[in-house]
Amino acid sequence: MEEESYPLHIPEFFKVDVDELYRERYPERKPIIRTRVNWTLFWEGGYHSLLHGKTGAGKTTLLLALLHRLHKGGHRILHRDDGNREFLYLAPHIPMVVWHPEGTLFELKAPHRYPKVEIRTFTGPDEIIEAAYTTPQRFHAILYDCYCMQPGPQARFYSEFFKTLIFRCMQAEYEDWDEEDDEEEGDEVRESLVASFDEINDLIPPRGKSISQDHADVLRQIVQNIRKLRKYRVTLIATVHRFNQLDLDVRSQFSYYFIKKSHGKDIYDFMNQNLWTVTARSYQAAMRFVTSMPRDQVLLFDGDGNYDKMRWPDIPRVKPRHRVKGEIKGEEEAEGKRYDEVDLLIAAHRSQGRRWTQEEIAKLVGVTPQAIAKREKKLRGANEFMKQALETKT
Repeated sequence: MEEESYPLHIPEFFKVDVDELYRERYPERKPIIRTRVNWTLFWEGGYHSLLHGKTGAGKTTLLLALLHRLHKGGHRILHRDDGNREFLYLAPHIPMVVWHPEGTLFELKAPHRYPKVEIRTFTGPDEIIEAAYTTPQRFHAILYDCYCMQPGPQARFYSEFFKTLIFRCMQAEYEDWDEEDDEEEGDEVRESLVASFDEINDLIPPRGKSISQDHADVLRQIVQNIRKLRKYRVTLIATVHRFNQLDLDVRSQFSYYFIKKSHGKDIYDFMNQNLWTVTARSYQAAMRFVTSMPRDQVLLFDGDGNYDKMRWPDIPRVKPRHRVKGEIKGEEEAEGKRYDEVDLLIAAHRSQGRRWTQEEIAKLVGVTPQAIAKREKKLRGANEFMKQALETKT
């Protein structure tokens, strides 16, 4: 019976005091409590964290609690909202800037009740990233997804976001360098930034499963740059429904894994790899815990193979009443075009009479096979000639 209550033979659950969690003065970059997991790298910055769990398991609640702790510890936060605006639960507690695209609307019902919230518009990610490093407010939330009816524009935006973030990190080292003060000032200490992405699997599906070329671009940007982020003390914290929704090159770069309630098959391989030192009985109990744990509990692993079972409190759920309005359209919609150069290339290859596969055309025109299938569906409605030409594919 005792094994059932504490399946990993770890000391009793600890409780995080809600008052301590939200008090104004919090010791800078101190571990939450003493546990078997090494929290040092988490507070240093640059060591990425992944929160896994099925829908309703409490991933976003835990993410916001972690962001609040990091903010109190002196980190700057740049948070991507997935469309639900749950970050507004923190609005009564910390100063923040809410960014929305130019030409759209975001407003609070009673802004005087939330003087810590500043609302700004942007035309590109460079404005947000620069402000995230320089403004007095250290919490910045990006609203973009809630204005997108199609997934293409948001993937295109965040592909540009990651390129801009890395470029800004590489360029910013000596932008304020004054040679006269060089001898008087100490060595450079980079300020840490936390890039938070709720439901990152919406943006970076595994290789070969991208729904558009824009999504493939986001994946390429993250795979190429996730290792560089650590050097510039940029921490990526993300939530995901299933591990296999992320590319292996991305998953392998995380140093901390927070496992919430999940389907056993989604977490089986991960648990096998990280609990190989425990007994078979303890492993079975751990798997039962993962598939049935309460919303306020989490299983945590660090990069050294240490693990702990922890309890986090719920966050205060006072969400300011607000309104959003507007739509961001894709380039084709915005310009009123039905077909572009890629469509013409597909049509040209199909009209040759050769039995081209979607994979062959995808390589030739530089998009994913999934994008070819989507475009061909659109082209079939163009005219009877194209409908017959497309029937020649294998």
